[in-house]
Amino acid sequence: MIRILAAFAWLRWRLTANAFRRRGGRDLLSRAARVGEVIVPFILALVILPSAFGLGLLGAFGGWAAVHAPDHREGILLTARLILGALTAMVFIGQLVRAMVGAHSESTRFSLLPIPARLLHASMVASGLADPWICLVYPGVVLFCAGLAAGGAVVAAGLTLVAALLLLSILLLIGSCLECLLQLLFRNRRRGEWVTLIATAVLAFAGFIPMFLGDRLEGAEKSGAGAVQAARWLWMVPSELWGATLAEALAGRTATAVARVTGMLGTGAVLYLISWSLYGRLLASPAVSSGRSSNHKRPRELPRLPGLSEAASAVAWTQFRTIVRTVSGKSLLIVGPLTFALLVLVAPRMLHRTHSPALTVDPQLLAAFAGVLFSLISLPRVSANQFALDRSGLTLQYLAPLSDREIVKGKAAGIGILWLGSVLLYLVLALPLVPLGSPWTVPAAVLAGLAAYLVFAPVAAILAALLPKPADLSKLGAGGKPHPLAVFAATLLAVAFFAAPAMLAMGDFQSGPTVNGFFLALLCAGLAAGLSIPLTRMAAEVLASRREAILLATRDR
Repeated sequence: MIRILAAFAWLRWRLTANAFRRRGGRDLLSRAARVGEVIVPFILALVILPSAFGLGLLGAFGGWAAVHAPDHREGILLTARLILGALTAMVFIGQLVRAMVGAHSESTRFSLLPIPARLLHASMVASGLADPWICLVYPGVVLFCAGLAAGGAVVAAGLTLVAALLLLSILLLIGSCLECLLQLLFRNRRRGEWVTLIATAVLAFAGFIPMFLGDRLEGAEKSGAGAVQAARWLWMVPSELWGATLAEALAGRTATAVARVTGMLGTGAVLYLISWSLYGRLLASPAVSSGRSSNHKRPRELPRLPGLSEAASAVAWTQFRTIVRTVSGKSLLIVGPLTFALLVLVAPRMLHRTHSPALTVDPQLLAAFAGVLFSLISLPRVSANQFALDRSGLTLQYLAPLSDREIVKGKAAGIGILWLGSVLLYLVLALPLVPLGSPWTVPAAVLAGLAAYLVFAPVAAILAALLPKPADLSKLGAGGKPHPLAVFAATLLAVAFFAAPAMLAMGDFQSGPTVNGFFLALLCAGLAAGLSIPLTRMAAEVLASRREAILLATRDR
């Protein structure tokens, strides 16, 4: 077993060292980015270590004070339980986020080696010790027990230390169960994409829950019913099991504390069996790239878009369908508008709870123009890397009888369909939530956004050609993001292009746009359409000069 663990350590060292070596076919920027990915964990460790040391000293003092300051004992215990409760929540959220960005360890690959499956499972469980949250919080928990012992509560310190070790084991096993379960779900690519989309929506909507329930929670706190309801289900949270053990031990009820420790031991045993069962299922299940075969389907003929040639229209529909089939595309089209609509719904509640003065801006005007702007600035995720996103499909486009201008125009139209769909969905969801204002508000807002997009689309194509990056939109992590400089520049330009037509179209902030504002927005859209012609020609020339570099970027993975 020692030789196997030493082999794992050597493998990790070689993977880290190889990142600093020069590899053929990579330019200086690519090598610097690769080295940066390796250096980041070391920088994170330099930040965590002093924080963990400070929390450790605070935990030691808290343990000593819990013995010698009985009046403050409840506050100390509440603080410790809240910190450990946050750690428990981060175990769930961290595993979910790692699964969404594709950062889970592929430990099943080692099953081909002559290594016992139980050792592989144990290594996967122990890998949770590298979680930054555990490294940050857990020294304080251990030193809290040392503070109890220094204060004279030796029995309570011993029981609490055992409970802390069991708590660590339970958290590691929970992380292992979640990792195996999520890997099983993500074995099917189509199912994994829908799980990722739903999880993204849940995480986005979770921040609005306290705003919706704020008044109810305040009433429950005043009546004391909140604590009663919480006590009915919080006892099963691992951090609360540790807190209950500590409270019983400090109160001198040793038998009850021992019973709670025994309960934590049983919980850990059950979680281990579940984790081992899921891991065995994971080893036996193959990966599936798609949920169903589409070979029997006939290709559908999509309508030709007005103003585009047949070839450019085909590029537009291909670009739109390629993006929408991915998690990022579905998120832009569905999750973004839903989040903006919820923000419109909770904004009056937030202003009421903070006792802010009433806004002097027409609510419909604010909702419409802000929603169009938010939809516009969410596009750089796909538009700032629109050529490299096609990967092998880009080679087929180059081999097809397509001119560079047709490729640029088609991609701009495809991304524009995505933007227009998200804007329409947002307006349908958000406008019923605000009082009606000027009938020209929504048309003026859409025209202002259209004017901005007509100028933004060719500029984004230029950035995508100058700064291509290998990316996969089915991933939400770094592997699915464009070049950060391209995203930053595209976002700033999108805001700048929208500001001028929006300010001309808004008119009076209190009553909303008039017919004059609508025609000003229409005039801006016409001027933007004329300006987009030379910009599109320029984008096509940049694409022609960067063809080889973009092809190399799609293969630099």
